[in-house]
Amino acid sequence: MLELIPSFVTILFGVGALGLALRDYMRREQGLIIGAFALHLVAALAQVFITRDVYGYGDMLTYFHESAFVADRMREDFLAYAPDALRLLFQQQTTHFAWLDESSPATATMYGLSAWLHYLTQGSLYATCLLIAIGAFFGKLAMYRAFRPLFPSHLHQRMIAGMMWMPSIVFWSSGLLKESVAMIGLGLATYGIIRLADSTSSTPRAALAIGAGSVIVGLVKTYILGPFAIAAGAWYYWQRGLRLSGGQALSLRPLHFALAMALAMTAIIGLGALFPRYALTNLVDEASRLQEVGQSISGGSNFALSDTAPTSSSGQLAMAPLAVITALARPFLFEANNIMALVSALEMTFILGLVFLALYRRGGRECWQVIMRSPPLVFALIFVVLFALGVGLTTTNMGTLARYRMPMLPFYMMLLFALLPARAPRQPVRLRRQRLNARRESPLPGPHRS
Repeated sequence: MLELIPSFVTILFGVGALGLALRDYMRREQGLIIGAFALHLVAALAQVFITRDVYGYGDMLTYFHESAFVADRMREDFLAYAPDALRLLFQQQTTHFAWLDESSPATATMYGLSAWLHYLTQGSLYATCLLIAIGAFFGKLAMYRAFRPLFPSHLHQRMIAGMMWMPSIVFWSSGLLKESVAMIGLGLATYGIIRLADSTSSTPRAALAIGAGSVIVGLVKTYILGPFAIAAGAWYYWQRGLRLSGGQALSLRPLHFALAMALAMTAIIGLGALFPRYALTNLVDEASRLQEVGQSISGGSNFALSDTAPTSSSGQLAMAPLAVITALARPFLFEANNIMALVSALEMTFILGLVFLALYRRGGRECWQVIMRSPPLVFALIFVVLFALGVGLTTTNMGTLARYRMPMLPFYMMLLFALLPARAPRQPVRLRRQRLNARRESPLPGPHRS
């Protein structure tokens, strides 16, 4: 009963918010959106059951159990302990919970977030995961709502399915996990970037979405902001270039290119100043350290890109192609050794099939031209490749790979579905034969006489 009532109230809250949001969409979109919302609720319940009742351990349980003490103190004396819960959330030193704020910054944020959710849901892990799943769902919906006007209507249903129905996207964004929280912020930031590029949109609202989303992502998954900033700079450059060239071909404008690169580099340098661990000078050392840690842990799902972890930038760069392929296509079917890995392998096989299908139908050259004519596809391509590079270089376990790459998958799927052309209806065989015979029997044109 203690779990049931908060969970029921949380679901009612989500359904009410969904009802308000659906008014902005066509009927053919509403069914898919409602289905995606239901999948997120089911995935949240499954997250709790699998983590707590099947495995009995996991990051989610650690966050929730450690933060229970903070939530209990807040119930005893809210004014005395709530400030410390906020300090945990924003990675500051606390007065009463020093053993929690001494954790890694992102983990301290998760303890603080979990403490507040524990307090609000009266200790219900199910309701906590449901709240996060609802937040992540609306983050993806905000992302889709921003991208929606930039693509033709026949792609809208594909985009909903790709961005909100894929198993990894749903499952790994529906629990008390860093990736789930990051998905909320990434959806807001993406919505803000796209709206900021639209001259008809409200600039303050777009700036607020970018700021709030960036703070959320920066607190739990800081490294996402680097690829996001570079992709946003590319978006600005491509949009301005295409606008000035009439949409025919990208016109190289040095001033706009310099502004876009300055924006991206300023964001990256600022990111390194705020979070030294992700500074440009420390990225190679960080990647090498994570590779060494992964290689020192044995397990059936572990893998390594090389026998030793390179300590130089050239060594890491040499592994870049394999790292990108790993993040975008693995695990392969023959690498699956349990049920979870099999589901992930089936999903990646489907995605890989979409890649080959797009290349088969359009060809590599036409696919590239389609991307180059579309600023949102350029944005998605750059973000996906850079994100895949970072995750592929620093991940050495298939299980964690499926979770870590989840924030990039909505962009990856949007890119693939946009490249898949609608199949033209086939002509009846008899009609085609009649036309072919008529073409063969028609006499050649005689010489023109004046």
